[in-house]
Amino acid sequence: MSKATGFLNKTIVPVLTALSENTYLSAIRAGMVSVVPLTIIGGLFMIVAFMPITWGSAKLSVGDFKDLPSFAKKLKQPSDAVSTFISGGLSVESKQALSQYEPSGPPSSQLETSLLKDLNAIIQGPSLHDEQRFSGVGLRDVTKQLLERKPQGNDLARLNRLLLEDAYPPEIPKKVTGWDILIAPYLQILQIPVTATFGMLAVFVCFAVSYDLGKQLKQEAIVSASMATAIFLMISLKLEDLTLITENLGSKGMFTAIIVALVSVRVQKFFTDKNLVIKMPANVPAVVYESFLSLSPLCFLIFVFWLVRFVVGVDIDHVVQTAFKPLVFALNTLPGILVYAFLVTMLWSVGINGDNAVDAIVAPIFLQYLAENVTAMTAGQPLPYITAYGFFTTFVNVGGTGATIALALVLWNSKEPGFRKVSRISLPTQIFQINEPIFFGIPIVLNPIFMAPYILNALILTTCSYLLMHWHLINKPFVNVPWTTPPIIGHYLVSGGDWRAAVWGAVSILIAMAVYYPFAKAAERQRLKAEAEGKAHE
Repeated sequence: MSKATGFLNKTIVPVLTALSENTYLSAIRAGMVSVVPLTIIGGLFMIVAFMPITWGSAKLSVGDFKDLPSFAKKLKQPSDAVSTFISGGLSVESKQALSQYEPSGPPSSQLETSLLKDLNAIIQGPSLHDEQRFSGVGLRDVTKQLLERKPQGNDLARLNRLLLEDAYPPEIPKKVTGWDILIAPYLQILQIPVTATFGMLAVFVCFAVSYDLGKQLKQEAIVSASMATAIFLMISLKLEDLTLITENLGSKGMFTAIIVALVSVRVQKFFTDKNLVIKMPANVPAVVYESFLSLSPLCFLIFVFWLVRFVVGVDIDHVVQTAFKPLVFALNTLPGILVYAFLVTMLWSVGINGDNAVDAIVAPIFLQYLAENVTAMTAGQPLPYITAYGFFTTFVNVGGTGATIALALVLWNSKEPGFRKVSRISLPTQIFQINEPIFFGIPIVLNPIFMAPYILNALILTTCSYLLMHWHLINKPFVNVPWTTPPIIGHYLVSGGDWRAAVWGAVSILIAMAVYYPFAKAAERQRLKAEAEGKAHE
């Protein structure tokens, strides 16, 4: 372990330290951090809009019919596609009871019982929906939304119940069995903040990155940001009708936005350094003076990007997306995210902020994953990405990187006074994902006996969380929450209110405790022995 640590310190650490301090990567990192609050706000509205809460049963029960005679008449003499389908699938008992039913009189209890049995079988069966069958039925918004999600299990039963209610509004009462039904009339309004945040993510990123880089390069930051954003919006126009390509303004255009921001500010800096700027007289107001300084670099940038994008016809966004495609693909695979987990925890183990070292590269990708998961959720489609923003910070960094909250719990009653004190001091901070007190207090950094479980826990929790999401046992992340959100609560919120994710959060702490336990006890024995030997020599 000491040889490996020495190798890292001599070869890898200097390179990664230089990367983490690089001006351009620092600007990207700062820009990404600045847009996180926007995704949190959008995420809060996502939670309200798509809270996975259901109650009651989708089944029909005795007394649920509002107008049983009318319903029986429609099945006895079907005149629409839905009634024809249901009538054809009735049991022998129901068909016999229907044949004996006279519309002029009340239906028999036998007819009601047999119809309930058959309808509940339909509700619990395959999807009742068919385009042609329901072509003449006005479906409610909530039915359409649930239909788009291709539900299974209980949600499929709820869909079938909704379809029956829509097909027979006078006969079958509308029954509220979930949050989605309650919220359906307000869903479009709730999605406005989501669209305003996630749907404009690339624009905000372009502005934020260029602003920070302009500040670092001693340019007028607001001018840098305005200039870069104008360029980005220009190349996002469609030549045919000069309207914006809206999908490029969201997560899809994030890498393009970053590159435009870096190039624009770098060109601005070049023009300033070479004195290729228009300088107004000294008595001109500062705001006017600074704005004219940007005129020549802005003209140059607009001309170059206009030439490339519209005259030559190069789809800049497509080129950028193609270049980053391998990395975007890799980080959503189990091997790829394991490499990332190992790299981050290994760097932390030798005293380098692993997140800062690689965030400038991976944060845009994770944020893009999150935005596309949000888009999929609002469209009722399966979520495409497992390792979206929130996966690592919530499901892997449980109580801090390396799940160190588990170590604090293991050492809570340690026989070694130092361990016991550090664990008790650090536990309150680790509830909010801050683990520096235990990380440097034990210490874990450059301590082989704790480095091993620290890295191992990250790999185990990454693997388990990934597989649980891959197997659809817990929801994939589609809500962003502050990284200081306590474990279990964070699991619940990031997954959009999935109680199974919260349970997994608790289980993951227990797993991490089991991993830390033998190493902690070994370290405890080692330290107690050293203390005893020290006293013996006194």
